Amino acid sequence: VSNIRIIQQNGNVITQFTDADDGLFAFMRLDADANLNQELYAVAVDGSGRVIGESSFDDGACNAQICVRTSNALFSQLTARYLPGDWSIHVILNGQRIATIPFTLATNPETFNAPPTGTVSFSKVKGQAPLNVTVSANVTGDAEGDNASVVFHLPTEGETIVNLGGSSGNAQRTITLSQPGEYILGVDIDDDSARYSNATPGFDNAGTGFRDIHQKIVTVYDFSPAMISVAERINQNASNELATLIPSNSGAYRVQVNDPTTGTLINRPLFLNADFDARQVITVPGLGASGTAVGVVAVGVNNNLPIIQLKDAAGSVLVGNLFPLSGNWNLVKVVVVPGLTNAASGDAVPKMTGHGVATLARRLGDQLMIVQIRDPSNNALIRNINPLGFGWSAQDIVVLDNNGTPALGVVATRNADGLVIIQVRNATDGSLVRNVFPLGIGWSADEVKVVPDQNGNGVEELAVRMSRDADGLEIIQVRDAATNALVRNVYPIGAGAGGWTTRAFDFIDNSGEAALAILSSRDSDGQILVQERNLTNGGVIRNIFFLGPPWVADNEFSVIPDFNGNGVPEIAVTVNNTNNASRLVQVRDGAAGNVIRNFAIVP
Repeated sequence: VSNIRIIQQNGNVITQFTDADDGLFAFMRLDADANLNQELYAVAVDGSGRVIGESSFDDGACNAQICVRTSNALFSQLTARYLPGDWSIHVILNGQRIATIPFTLATNPETFNAPPTGTVSFSKVKGQAPLNVTVSANVTGDAEGDNASVVFHLPTEGETIVNLGGSSGNAQRTITLSQPGEYILGVDIDDDSARYSNATPGFDNAGTGFRDIHQKIVTVYDFSPAMISVAERINQNASNELATLIPSNSGAYRVQVNDPTTGTLINRPLFLNADFDARQVITVPGLGASGTAVGVVAVGVNNNLPIIQLKDAAGSVLVGNLFPLSGNWNLVKVVVVPGLTNAASGDAVPKMTGHGVATLARRLGDQLMIVQIRDPSNNALIRNINPLGFGWSAQDIVVLDNNGTPALGVVATRNADGLVIIQVRNATDGSLVRNVFPLGIGWSADEVKVVPDQNGNGVEELAVRMSRDADGLEIIQVRDAATNALVRNVYPIGAGAGGWTTRAFDFIDNSGEAALAILSSRDSDGQILVQERNLTNGGVIRNIFFLGPPWVADNEFSVIPDFNGNGVPEIAVTVNNTNNASRLVQVRDGAAGNVIRNFAIVP
C-alpha cells in the first residue's frame, strides 16, 4: 500500500475542514497492489480519542500494476464544525494498522467555546494502604474570560465541584485510600458558558462549557513491594551483593545494598522523591568508584517523563541521570546490555563500561514500541531499535547471547487476537534475528527469562511464563531462541489445580544440571515456597519452604551465585510481615534449603 491521502468528494486532497466547507465529506484514498484482497477499512478518531467514523473501501479501479481504492464517507463538514481539534485517521489492513494520518479540523473561534487552560497534579500514584493522595488543579485562565470550575471525581467522595469565581485559580482535594486495589481519580476543568454560540439547533445543548479532562490510575498495596537485584562484587567477596529498592514513608526511595553472605549493610543511598514513581532497581558494572552503580528506574508522577538515576553502590555519589525518551512514551522495562558495540565505528560503547542501558517503551496513542539504548556514563544515545510495528503491545524484554553478540528479546501481544511473540533483535545494529512463538492464541504472557544454551548451538534459550485464558492453567515454556524449537514445558506447582499462586521464576544451575526456580505462595495461608524443577524432564528436584504466616512474599526474588561451595546457587526472597509491617530478605541454601542469613529492609 502506498500514496495514502485524505480527499473530498470531488477528489481534491485536503488537510483540514473549516466552517466554509459546507456540505463536504472526507474520504480516504490509497494505491494498493492489484491483487490485494484482505479486509481494508479506515477509522476516524477525533481529538479526544473517540471513534467518529469507520468505512470500508471499494474494490478499486485497477490497471496491471496498481489499484486506486477509495473509502466510503468517514465524516462530514458538520463534524468539523462541532468537534474541532487534531484528529487522526487509521488505515486497517487485515486486522493490523498500516498507517496513521494526522488531520486538523478547524472552526470559527467565535463559535467554539474553548475550555479553560490548566494543569492537574497528583501527589502519589502508588503506595501502601492507607494511602493519602492530594489532587491539585491549577487553572491559569479562559480564552473567553468565562468563570472556571474544577470538578473532582474521586472514589471516596464522588463528584465535588469547586467554582473558582473567575477564569483562574487553584483547587485541591486530599483523600485517603484505605483498601488495596486500583482506583481511577478524575478531574474536569470546566467553564460556565455554552459549548457553542449561534449553533445549529441541537448542538447548542451539547454540554455546559467545554471540559478539559484529566485522570490517573492510583495503585494501593497491602505492602509496597520491595524490588531486588543482584549487584556486582562490590567488596570483592565470595558472592555478589544484593541491591533492594525500598519505598520510603517519606516519599524518597532508598536502595539498600547488602552482602548476602554476612548480611552486612554496605550502603543505603537515597534516590529521587515522591514526584517520581519507581519501577525497577538495576545494577550497572564498571561505573562509580566501587566499580558498580545501582540505579532506580522511575517516571514522573505528573509528566510521565522516564528517568534512570545512577549512584555508586558503595559511596552514594551520583554517577548520572539517564533520560530515555519523553513523557509521550509509557515505560515498560529497562535492561542492562553487556558488551555493546557501536555499529558505525566498531568501538566498545561506552568505552568505560562496555555496557548499555536499554529502555523498552510504548508510545501513547498508538502503542508503537521502541527500545532506546543509552550510554550509562554520559546519557549519550547509542541507538533506537523498533521491534514489530503497529498492532502489537510490548510487555517485557530480556538480554540474551546470540553466538557472542548481545541480543534483545522483546515480548509483545498482538492487539487483534492476543497472540504472543518474542522478537529477537541484534542489539548492535537492531537487525531481526528471529521471531519466537510460545504456544498460540489463548495464552497470556506473564514474564520472560533467559536460559543458558541447552542444545549446543551457541544461542541462549528463552523461557516464558504464561497462563491459559480459559482456565488459568500456568506453564513455563522454554524455546530455542535460534530455531523457535520447543525445548521443554515446565508446569509450576498447582498449575491447573489451584491452591498456589506463582509470583516469579528464574534459571538456576543445580550442580551443572539446568533447572528453574519458581517462587509461589499458598493461597490458603501465604506459605512461601521456591520449587526447583529439572529442565531435562520437568520433574521436581526439591522444595524449599521459606517463611509462613504472618509473612507474605513480594513478587521478587534473586538467585545468588553459590558461596558455600556445594555447587548450587543460593536464593534470596523479599518478604513482608502482616502483623507489624516489617520487611526482610531471607537467604537460603539452594541445595539444602537451610537458612543462611536474614537481614532487615529498613526504609
